[in-house]
Amino acid sequence: MRSMAINDNEENRERKRQKKGFFRRLSKKERVIFVFPAVAAVIAICVTTFINMSVERYTLPYEGIRYYAGSSFAIEADSVLKRADNNTTVVELQNSEYELDSLPIYYKDINTILLANNMVYVEPRMNEVSRLDYFSEIEFTSNGSIYATKGNDEVFLRGGFAYDGEDIYVFFEDVIIEYNGYKMVLPAMSYVEAVFTGDVMIYNSGAGEQYMEAPKGDVIVTLSDSETKLSLIEDSMSAGDGTKQLIFTRPDVLDSIY
Repeated sequence: MRSMAINDNEENRERKRQKKGFFRRLSKKERVIFVFPAVAAVIAICVTTFINMSVERYTLPYEGIRYYAGSSFAIEADSVLKRADNNTTVVELQNSEYELDSLPIYYKDINTILLANNMVYVEPRMNEVSRLDYFSEIEFTSNGSIYATKGNDEVFLRGGFAYDGEDIYVFFEDVIIEYNGYKMVLPAMSYVEAVFTGDVMIYNSGAGEQYMEAPKGDVIVTLSDSETKLSLIEDSMSAGDGTKQLIFTRPDVLDSIY
């Protein structure tokens, strides 16, 4: 009789615990089942946070303009550029993302350009070859000096040019370009795209003019020293003594200029 009474009392206590909102102790197997989703959720949050941290962002402080094939393409101020792990840069426009090539982005009404991608920087008279990093701002000051800036780092550029390793050249000094019998002076901050078996595209930063034509031969650029010449079709460089070398094409493996 005593055993039956004890069992009845245990059942009554269990019913009271359930009415008061008490919960029974979970078994080891049940604890694993409940804990696993929580751990998975924490891991997912950490992975998402890591991915977001690995994407570098840059907000345009001014309206930016890209010039190509006789047209101009504006990127509004405060637009966000993102650099992903696959070495591409995209811009967020109207809830969509567009990948940017190496065409320089000219700030409107300001003598500054932004580089969307890494480029090879060459100053042949100083034997300097280094990397100009993506999101670098190149400023042409009122006294004619040119500075490259990224974040808190700033470097004075002694002329020369930047090359994306494919077809695009940006010049940081006055140069002379010759093709198809034409010869013209391009001021610093101008750019040229020369595609083999394609077109030569020129943006004259001083005049704000664009030119595009299929070259019938080579496209030659002479730097301000009148001795160093570039072949934009061969992507090569010749010195005054006649020596010739190919221009380096892989900016990502070079040391940063900063």
